[in-house]
Amino acid sequence: MRVDKTLSELWHLKNTSADSEVVEVVAMAINTINNLVDDNRKLEQRVHVLEQRNKRISDTAIEQIDITQQRNERLEKKVEVYEKELERLYGERYKDAKEDFDLGELSDGYHTFNELYHHRMILFSVICNQNEEIAWKSKLHHDGTMYDNYFIVGVSTGDGDYTYHYHLDNWDYFNVKELPTAPEWDGHKPADITRLLTLI
Repeated sequence: MRVDKTLSELWHLKNTSADSEVVEVVAMAINTINNLVDDNRKLEQRVHVLEQRNKRISDTAIEQIDITQQRNERLEKKVEVYEKELERLYGERYKDAKEDFDLGELSDGYHTFNELYHHRMILFSVICNQNEEIAWKSKLHHDGTMYDNYFIVGVSTGDGDYTYHYHLDNWDYFNVKELPTAPEWDGHKPADITRLLTLI
């Protein structure tokens, strides 16, 4: 190794030089190089430990993914078996019920999903209309895309935007400025609905 050769030459110079200052400088150089070599060896050991740890984590993650996939496959097979059994027991009645089922009409005994979504839309329109100076609506996202027959409406709070998508049938509920394209999405999620509390 180059380091070993350098150290050998320095030791030779230290042992053969008659100049005390040269000997002192060479001794310091040898000591510095030895410390660097030792530090480098320790660093290599740490890197090796981290590599082994990362490999174990990676292997565990792959194993968990495989387990999850296997469970999902078993679950799908069970569902398929149950569906076939229902079709066998109830025949066409089960098929018709499954095809006609509308999730939006699912109810908790008081309201259906469709009713709750409509209520949310009305309440958000009130919030936007009462804060029209910071509210907006657009038929296009920032990148020019949009879901068929939908628009986006939002309010820009001090903590960031909060938005919803609604069918174009509800466009006139929102008496706010129309933008050519919506502001770029700032990453907000449903949990960020608390941003609306800053409007109080």
